Amino acid sequence: VNENNIELKEFIIFDRWGGIAFKSQNINDRWDGAIKGSPADIGAYYYQIRYKCNFTGEEFFLKGDVTLLR
Repeated sequence: VNENNIELKEFIIFDRWGGIAFKSQNINDRWDGAIKGSPADIGAYYYQIRYKCNFTGEEFFLKGDVTLLR
Protein backbone atom coordinates (compact mmCIF):
# COMPACT_ATOMS: atom_id res chain seq x y z
CA VAL A 1 0.00 0.00 0.00
CA ASN A 2 1.46 3.36 -0.96
CA GLU A 3 0.69 6.70 0.70
CA ASN A 4 -1.92 7.50 -1.97
CA ASN A 5 -4.04 4.69 -0.53
CA ILE A 6 -3.69 5.91 3.08
CA GLU A 7 -5.56 8.85 4.55
CA LEU A 8 -4.04 9.94 7.84
CA LYS A 9 -6.81 11.01 10.19
CA GLU A 10 -4.64 11.80 13.22
CA PHE A 11 -1.10 11.37 14.45
CA ILE A 12 -0.51 12.59 18.00
CA ILE A 13 2.49 12.25 20.30
CA PHE A 14 1.89 12.83 24.01
CA ASP A 15 4.33 13.54 26.80
CA ARG A 16 4.17 11.55 30.04
CA TRP A 17 1.62 13.99 31.53
CA GLY A 18 -0.74 13.71 28.56
CA GLY A 19 0.24 17.01 26.97
CA ILE A 20 0.44 17.10 23.19
CA ALA A 21 4.05 17.18 21.98
CA PHE A 22 3.16 16.83 18.27
CA LYS A 23 -0.02 16.61 16.21
CA SER A 24 -0.59 16.25 12.47
CA GLN A 25 -2.97 15.04 9.80
CA ASN A 26 -0.33 15.20 7.07
CA ILE A 27 1.19 11.80 6.24
CA ASN A 28 4.50 13.50 5.32
CA ASP A 29 4.97 15.35 8.65
CA ARG A 30 7.61 14.11 11.07
CA TRP A 31 8.23 14.91 14.75
CA ASP A 32 11.66 16.48 15.19
CA GLY A 33 11.88 15.74 18.92
CA ALA A 34 10.98 19.30 19.88
CA ILE A 35 8.06 20.76 21.79
CA LYS A 36 7.18 24.36 20.92
CA GLY A 37 10.59 24.79 19.30
CA SER A 38 12.67 23.51 22.24
CA PRO A 39 14.25 20.06 22.48
CA ALA A 40 11.92 17.67 24.30
CA ASP A 41 13.12 15.93 27.45
CA ILE A 42 14.63 12.47 27.14
CA GLY A 43 12.11 9.79 28.07
CA ALA A 44 8.96 7.96 27.07
CA TYR A 45 6.37 9.46 24.75
CA TYR A 46 3.11 7.90 23.67
CA TYR A 47 1.56 7.97 20.21
CA GLN A 48 -1.84 7.48 18.64
CA ILE A 49 -2.31 7.02 14.91
CA ARG A 50 -5.68 6.79 13.22
CA TYR A 51 -5.78 6.22 9.47
CA LYS A 52 -8.07 5.02 6.71
CA CYS A 53 -7.15 2.62 3.94
CA ASN A 54 -8.79 4.15 0.87
CA PHE A 55 -8.44 0.86 -1.01
CA THR A 56 -10.68 -1.06 1.41
CA GLY A 57 -12.39 1.80 3.27
CA GLU A 58 -11.30 0.35 6.63
CA GLU A 59 -10.13 2.58 9.49
CA PHE A 60 -7.30 1.54 11.78
CA PHE A 61 -6.08 2.76 15.18
CA LEU A 62 -2.57 2.22 16.51
CA LYS A 63 -1.08 3.27 19.83
CA GLY A 64 2.13 2.66 21.64
CA ASP A 65 5.19 4.30 23.07
CA VAL A 66 8.58 5.46 21.91
CA THR A 67 11.64 6.47 23.91
CA LEU A 68 13.37 9.71 22.95
CA LEU A 69 17.16 9.55 23.32
CA ARG A 70 19.77 12.17 22.49
